Amino acid sequence: MYCNVRINGERISLDDVDALNRLRADLLAAVHAGGAFVRVGPGGGTELLVTAASVVRIDLLPDSVLEDDWTGADDLTFIDFDTL
Repeated sequence: MYCNVRINGERISLDDVDALNRLRADLLAAVHAGGAFVRVGPGGGTELLVTAASVVRIDLLPDSVLEDDWTGADDLTFIDFDTL
């Protein structure tokens, strides 16, 4: 599974279910604590301040999107998440 997570406009890409579950738990803990820095991204090298006012969006991509016949050409690929 692959997903894009946006936290206050910052985009993080995850491809691990365990990492997504940890991030969800950390986000909820930060909100319950009244705000906290949450480590995000591969390796946790970035920290974002998350509060109850933070905007979080998680877009899960189906495996069929990842298995597309992309050739690596210079064409751009657009995915409309609203129609998936």
